[in-house]
Amino acid sequence: MPSRFAFENMMLLVLTLCLLFVFSACGGGKAVKSDQVAQDSGIIEVREVKPSPQSAQKETQTEKARDGRFIAYDNGTVLDTSTNLMWAAKDNGRDSNWANAKSYCEKYRGGGYTDWRMPTQDELEGLYDTGESRPAACDTSYPIHVATELIDITCRAIWASETRGSDAANFGFGTGARYWHLQSFGFTRALPVRSGK
Repeated sequence: MPSRFAFENMMLLVLTLCLLFVFSACGGGKAVKSDQVAQDSGIIEVREVKPSPQSAQKETQTEKARDGRFIAYDNGTVLDTSTNLMWAAKDNGRDSNWANAKSYCEKYRGGGYTDWRMPTQDELEGLYDTGESRPAACDTSYPIHVATELIDITCRAIWASETRGSDAANFGFGTGARYWHLQSFGFTRALPVRSGK
């Protein structure tokens, strides 16, 4: 017949395993790791393992292509190494008003990041390059000038974060001009950005 001490250790082991199962099944937002059963005590040591902030925020990314200062990753992001800004690899692909564009940028989760936002006019101007020209997908008779083919801007203008009253800023990739339109204006696209690495 087993001793009372061995029985108590066995019960503690069973209880610990049950709690470990319940905790891992519920998630709890934290990873739990158990070590090997100690040979002499029969008790499992349970300790909490916290994920690093970087691993919690982004997916694994592998470099896919380079174009001058731009690096495209396989997770739908493009890093501008001269500004350390990370861009979505493509705009939202459709015209929208300013509020919908802002919402699109803030809800964007490319690469697993959660800190996407709407760019400023200055940041958008950093993507403008008169030396580069390609037809806009929304109107092939109208050329746009984007510094890299790795960022797919599909039309002439992208909304910017600046507002004044009922107007909001945008940047035109056809002319390199800064524009102001009513926030309800619906002929402009959204391109999310975040601070890189």
